[in-house]
Amino acid sequence: MLGSPIEHSKSPALHAAAYRVLGLDWQYDRERVEADGLGDYLHTRGPDWRGLSLTMPLKEAVFPFLARIDPLASAAEAVNTVLVRDDGLHGWNTDVGGIVRAVEERAMAVGNEAVLFGTGATARSVILALHSLGCSRLTVSGRNPSKVADTVAFAESTGFDARPAQGALALTRWPDEASLAVSALPGGVPVELPPVHRGLGLFDVAYSGGSLAQKWQRERPEAPVVEGIDMLVHQALLQVRVFLNGSPEQPVPDEAMVLKAMDAAVGRS
Repeated sequence: MLGSPIEHSKSPALHAAAYRVLGLDWQYDRERVEADGLGDYLHTRGPDWRGLSLTMPLKEAVFPFLARIDPLASAAEAVNTVLVRDDGLHGWNTDVGGIVRAVEERAMAVGNEAVLFGTGATARSVILALHSLGCSRLTVSGRNPSKVADTVAFAESTGFDARPAQGALALTRWPDEASLAVSALPGGVPVELPPVHRGLGLFDVAYSGGSLAQKWQRERPEAPVVEGIDMLVHQALLQVRVFLNGSPEQPVPDEAMVLKAMDAAVGRS
């Protein structure tokens, strides 16, 4: 796992659990790498490497170094999984699938309209996931107005009726038809919210510093919440598929046992 910051990452525990069940003597660690050092890092990897996971700020920086890019990663403009092959590095995006699987696992109601907080690479994966789940209208809130405009344009290019929120990471009222809010922000970023109305669910991508999810549940204990740990586990399982089979669509042997071990490794129930 490469990125910066990286110290909080639970990915090594997840992957170690998976490879233990699969009987593979594979080693998976984390290393702090900045965007300007990614090229040098990749060029010094030897033939014993199978792949890499990427987090911010590398999901976009990796594109110039890839020989092939999976269509979903190309559509999301974000790569979080790199497979080492004889013809070069292949890029994948398992975040989209991880989001979809997490929402479906928790039976989260998506509805036709959602609110998205965040404008980075993960936000684009969220947009693609929401679209595949049937959502068609989106309000985007972020700290940088130009990035909000870019994210709105991206959402529109995927088929959304999208618009920017008024104010930076602050809402005065929820859209009348919204049934889901999604935060693609790093943990601990402050967001000003109106009171959570009945039935409005939250998917908080962050799995550390989950203050938004905690605030949500304090205000509306009955409101549905999907936390970032769910997405993390499911996108990691799809990465294991890529590293083992070369495709996120092909299950690994004993996958139910693999998922159970990964859940136990991070205390997910």
